[in-house]
Amino acid sequence: MRLGEELLEDATRSKVIDYISHYEGPKIRIMEVCGSHTKAISEYGLTQILPPTMELVSGPGCPICVTPDAYLIDIRSYCQDEKNIIVCFGDLLRLPQMQGINRKRVRMIYSSLECLKIAAAYPDKQVIFIAIAFETTAPLIAWVIKKAKALNLLNLKVWCGLKRMIPVLNWISNQENIQGYLYPGHVAVILGEKIFTQISIDYGIPGVIAGFKMDELLVALARLIALCVEGKATCTNEYGNVVSSEGNILAQNQMREVFETRESLWRGIGKVPFSGYGMKEAYKNFEIIPSNEETGDSYNKMGLCLCGLVVRGRKKPQECPLWGESCTPMHPQGACMVTVEGACAIAYHFKEGGKNEESY
Repeated sequence: MRLGEELLEDATRSKVIDYISHYEGPKIRIMEVCGSHTKAISEYGLTQILPPTMELVSGPGCPICVTPDAYLIDIRSYCQDEKNIIVCFGDLLRLPQMQGINRKRVRMIYSSLECLKIAAAYPDKQVIFIAIAFETTAPLIAWVIKKAKALNLLNLKVWCGLKRMIPVLNWISNQENIQGYLYPGHVAVILGEKIFTQISIDYGIPGVIAGFKMDELLVALARLIALCVEGKATCTNEYGNVVSSEGNILAQNQMREVFETRESLWRGIGKVPFSGYGMKEAYKNFEIIPSNEETGDSYNKMGLCLCGLVVRGRKKPQECPLWGESCTPMHPQGACMVTVEGACAIAYHFKEGGKNEESY
């Protein structure tokens, strides 16, 4: 059955499932870049309908997962100084590298805005916000930095581990065997459709921007098959209710005002040019630049843990000798088992088609 526009526009769910499950063409390897897509696909059981000719692999879309040990060691050093208060999101504290730190010096937050209140409440302390995120969260962090300058909160520092999605996808497209991209919906809200279309054109890899509901993902997977079959190296936007062609210009302007691009270090990948954000000269007083020393896990010398290969689509979580044995969500050994967006935690939670009692 050829996937016509009428099927995508008017098809029942069963017809789209039938189209996907009966695909018998050349094998296609699709990377779901975003951890939220990985979770949704597993939660809806969509891996169960995939034919043998279609493989889904995870990508570098989980911020905690791609933060290398060199950066985590750097963060840990700031946790040891009694003059500092460390402010971070909760996932960071579950990393093995963060165990044993003095938790009295750490404040867990749910929003970057909380940094301003904490800095104002402790003027005699250096308040360090550990900013680990992609473009989804970076605009709000930029606003917080601007607000800190306006309020003269010079004791607030931002450890800037922010990542950029497009440069690392360029890297993946050059290095890995990928036939299609399920592009990250949340990042696309900020960056827009056009920039992802350019990746598909530049590297000859079809892509679809997808939402997170079951039917949105089914249509996106079906569309990807159709694009691959027809040899169309373009990007289609199946999340058009929130993703525009140009993206969120206001958010982009916030980032552009505060940040400049720089080289950044990625777990399992190494240094990627222009793949991180640092602060422009006007905001340098608020920045802590991460140590960029290369440690073993930045490439493929991670010992038994395969997180560095999982985030680039080389390995499945189940291929790691630690997965489900010594490495579980309650006792994580690697970054991909720590967070709800981590491929290893998701695979463990939904293994054998059902939810595990031990969850994240």
